[in-house]
Amino acid sequence: MDDALPGAELYDAVVDDATLSRWVGDLRAFALVDRVMEKGGATRHAGVSTDISASVVRLRAGEIRALQAWYRHEGSAWCDTVLAVPGGWRMVRSRLAPDLH
Repeated sequence: MDDALPGAELYDAVVDDATLSRWVGDLRAFALVDRVMEKGGATRHAGVSTDISASVVRLRAGEIRALQAWYRHEGSAWCDTVLAVPGGWRMVRSRLAPDLH
């Protein structure tokens, strides 16, 4: 994955739009995306898919509030959460225990 988002047990940062684009490219090229859960509002899920690019398009357009990408990379399971914040995108990455995936 990209150096801006190191493979740590937990990572939390605000990233810019270029980093968000690199993240999508990295997932498409180097990971197996199991599902993308879209958050439509405070108490509503908008949908589930495996198309990370389409979900990010909806996130950027404000059609969804946040997304979670559940994926596998180099033998580990990960969940990245992305939501809009002032000045960019808040990204929280966590490595999942094998039985949580």
